[in-house]
Amino acid sequence: MLKRILSLIVLVPVLCFTSCDTLDRPEEIPSYIYINNFTLTTDVGVEGENTHEIIDAWVYKDNDLLGVYTLPARVPILAEGSTNIRIKPGVRQNGLASTRVAYPFYKEHVTTIDLVRDSVITINPSTSYKDNLEFEIDDFESAGQLMVQASDSDVGWDIQTGGPTGKFGRIKLDNGNTLGNFHTDDNYSFPRQGAQVYLEIDIRTDHPVSIGIIDELSSGVVDVYNNYGINAPDATPVWKKLYFSLTDVLSYEVQGNQHEFFLNVFTGLNPAPQEAQVDIDNIKIVYFQ
Repeated sequence: MLKRILSLIVLVPVLCFTSCDTLDRPEEIPSYIYINNFTLTTDVGVEGENTHEIIDAWVYKDNDLLGVYTLPARVPILAEGSTNIRIKPGVRQNGLASTRVAYPFYKEHVTTIDLVRDSVITINPSTSYKDNLEFEIDDFESAGQLMVQASDSDVGWDIQTGGPTGKFGRIKLDNGNTLGNFHTDDNYSFPRQGAQVYLEIDIRTDHPVSIGIIDELSSGVVDVYNNYGINAPDATPVWKKLYFSLTDVLSYEVQGNQHEFFLNVFTGLNPAPQEAQVDIDNIKIVYFQ
């Protein structure tokens, strides 16, 4: 019995010292950076207009990913002194809030800052397109269009002014016109085997829109893959920028050697005729050379 009492007397101080050491350990105080919204600079004659929808910052300290933050963002960093910070621009892929990626064609913002614990340093990130990119562009400013009216389309482009960057194309369905169907005027041979290819588009719509690829096989058979749906908003339509990844669908059909893109609006399945208005601007197909 006496041995047990002595053992408890020895054990209690040990437990106390261990727990007290854990509780008394000071918390590390972070430094902070505040990241404003990105600005995008483009060579308009080659890369098109600088409209964008960069919503996220993929933040790296050296090569370590600290996290993905919705802009503008206040980011804590457990470091101080001279520190290399890399910020990749992030977008919604295919217009989905659940699919957010670092856009592969925008350059990352790189800076070295002197972090101070419990202080905030503001960063104004900027980006531009990466080098060695190919662009197919339609901004509706010139006479020719990248996407032309299909033979079965009830309407053509109605060119308007006052869009995000000037002129834009409008698809207007009413008075029995139920289909607006447009496709690229040329066939393209895009890189395959997982190479990145994106379609960028500025759009304002009060009706669902379908976007996809026509994959032409050497046998002459034409297949349509990947019908990306753009759902109309509930409230008053506003201009938004969308980024569609075409990588998987282009690599899916290994025998396809030519491709076209299509965009259509259809109101004919409803019990009564509906009106639809879809505004399009700054169509870009982007890929590495």
